[in-house]
Amino acid sequence: MPKSLTHRGGGYRTTLLLGSLAAALVASIIAFPDKALQASLEGITIWWNIVFPALLPFMILTELLLGFGVVHALGTLLEPLARLLLRLPGTGGLALAAGALGGFPSGALFTAKLRGRKLLTRGEGERLLALSHLASPVLIVTVIGTGFLHSPRLGLLLAGVHYGGALLLGFVLPRQKKPAGAPAPGRGGAAAPVKRRGAGSGDSSAPLWRQAAGSLARARSEDGRAFGQLLGEAVTASVQSLMVIGGYIMIFSVIIHMLTMPDMLQAAGGLLGLPVGPDLLHHLASGLFELHLGAHAAAGEQALPQSIKLALIAAFLGFGGLSSHAQALSAAYGAGLRYLPFLMARLLHACFSYLLVLLSWRFTSRLFPAVSSGRQTLEVSGTLPPIAETGERFFFSSLSVWMPAFAQLGLLLLVLAAGCILSYALHAVAQRRLHAGPKA
Repeated sequence: MPKSLTHRGGGYRTTLLLGSLAAALVASIIAFPDKALQASLEGITIWWNIVFPALLPFMILTELLLGFGVVHALGTLLEPLARLLLRLPGTGGLALAAGALGGFPSGALFTAKLRGRKLLTRGEGERLLALSHLASPVLIVTVIGTGFLHSPRLGLLLAGVHYGGALLLGFVLPRQKKPAGAPAPGRGGAAAPVKRRGAGSGDSSAPLWRQAAGSLARARSEDGRAFGQLLGEAVTASVQSLMVIGGYIMIFSVIIHMLTMPDMLQAAGGLLGLPVGPDLLHHLASGLFELHLGAHAAAGEQALPQSIKLALIAAFLGFGGLSSHAQALSAAYGAGLRYLPFLMARLLHACFSYLLVLLSWRFTSRLFPAVSSGRQTLEVSGTLPPIAETGERFFFSSLSVWMPAFAQLGLLLLVLAAGCILSYALHAVAQRRLHAGPKA
């Protein structure tokens, strides 16, 4: 039996390998304490100045939407569209909605819940885990677009490429074959998924909006927390999640800097015969390990053409970084999902995103003027700068980050509304075909 994503032991070889890597990292930190401190400070500077203020309000609101059942209702509304475009069962709508709104590892968390309730087979769970592992629009547009690239419009382009690549991934990934003896779906493909969902009004012939209202009411009833308790726990959970993200950023920043020191990069480039400089290898290693660090490093590289820079950032978003893979692994712990299909899906998503940027840049480059040539990287000199010297700068930088938030929210609502309308139309057509079957 193949090992799953959450295999408990992993064997002595895996333990020996991970233990050796941890010992090597500790030895490198002891040997180069100044480099380790600088890397740690760089990671916490990016997290505190950009990631934390940009994501905290959105994560709190996401927790509130989950508590009130809005995400559950949205997942019910988007189920017909998910079945048509991504070839997922009806139960996948909730994980897709959570992944698209909350970012990773929200999709993995909800996929594990559905798998734990026996609403998905292992193949369907692995497919859903791969497709719901998405970056949130606030991360793409606010953190990367506005904070790193200083252009919300470039963030919108990256968001379109990221979700478009996920849509292409849904068409390319093989669909899990149904086990022998499984009940066939009804005419139009609507009856069986609705029964499997177990959410909504309980009546498969009910209108989709009524099923969504039933999902909302039932999720709110199962939650049962008062608004004050819900708000307090939402703040606590969001801060804890951001602390975990900050810890990942710091530890992977140290790992990246230890692996990409100039001597090691030159040796690796000569060994592999790569005609690339150490800076590009550093950016690639940053994107491989941690998304925020890779996007920040690529955005601050002035030697790269803007199209290649955006393509690299899009590829980093598609892959997600090994840091987000570890978060998905921890979220899906115990679900029995394999890591290899997930890894292959992330590599495909990265390739699709890279190519989509290069193909679309020829037609959209006139809409996106070049980013100012000023230095975009955060200065880290070994100590954090005094608050008195950076307070005004931090205020205006935070203001510039949040100014486009209203436009982003409006655009997100328009996209969700269009998706819900299209999904409702698909459900109505399927219901008409289903009811017309016996008469024919």
